[in-house]
Amino acid sequence: MSDTSHHLTLPEFTQRLPTGDVIHTIRQAESTLLGAHWSREDLLAHAALHQDHLELTGPIATRMGHGLLIREPDGILFVAHAEETP
Repeated sequence: MSDTSHHLTLPEFTQRLPTGDVIHTIRQAESTLLGAHWSREDLLAHAALHQDHLELTGPIATRMGHGLLIREPDGILFVAHAEETP
């Protein structure tokens, strides 16, 4: 990720999510990546808790289909984005 961040509001973040009831995420855990599916409802509640820390990712994560992120105290949760965005 670059040194410049593109922060999103909760509505902007929500608009960029893919359709469907389940959304894929990736989290780095030491030297591996862990993928997980979140229900849309749970992910939106989690994003609301961290709404001051919602951003677009850099080009590599975006090419991997995870163009959104939630910065958390213990790391970053990469979130799948809709194909036509960001």
